[in-house]
Amino acid sequence: MNGFKLLIDTNVVIGLEDAQPVQASFAELVRLSGEYGVRLFVDGANYDDVARDRDEKRRAVTISKLAKFQQLRGVPIPDDAKLTARYGSIGSENDRSDVRFLVALEAKAVDFVVSQDIGLHRRAERAGLGSSVLTVEEALEWLKRLFAVKAVKLPYIAERKVNLIPFSQACVLTIQDSTRGLISVGASTANAGCLSSMATSRDS
Repeated sequence: MNGFKLLIDTNVVIGLEDAQPVQASFAELVRLSGEYGVRLFVDGANYDDVARDRDEKRRAVTISKLAKFQQLRGVPIPDDAKLTARYGSIGSENDRSDVRFLVALEAKAVDFVVSQDIGLHRRAERAGLGSSVLTVEEALEWLKRLFAVKAVKLPYIAERKVNLIPFSQACVLTIQDSTRGLISVGASTANAGCLSSMATSRDS
């Protein structure tokens, strides 16, 4: 477990199972997060969002989705005056939820907030937190860039068996001996660069 935490907005939770074009990327976010040990969290603000849904059946379904994720706890919420001064005006309960996500972010309770809400992104930008609020697509890019294994090619290095290397091309193998200091073996008089390196090692 690497310790990274993502706080996901309610619109991301809902999008995980809704029939929308972005469904595949939402599912990939969950899959890669699990594969790389990145934990996904929801906040009390997510539950507040869902509680405002007047459709009882839909509300129950969404709450069941929220229950699949760990809930962030113990983040103190400042009073409204401090929230407004720091994060901008709070004109609705939806605004209040957005602000709570930013509070969790600034308290270092999570590393990133993931949301498709452009309003939240703009509020985060104004508060100087824009780089830590990601869309689903940006979160996927971050996961792949940080954790995906990449093949590394070394164009000037070839793998060869030692017994097939001509003596004239051999370099110096330097061994650190705890009792006798540096010992150099396999030196080639035809390789002045290697001998120079050996001399430098002995003098240092």
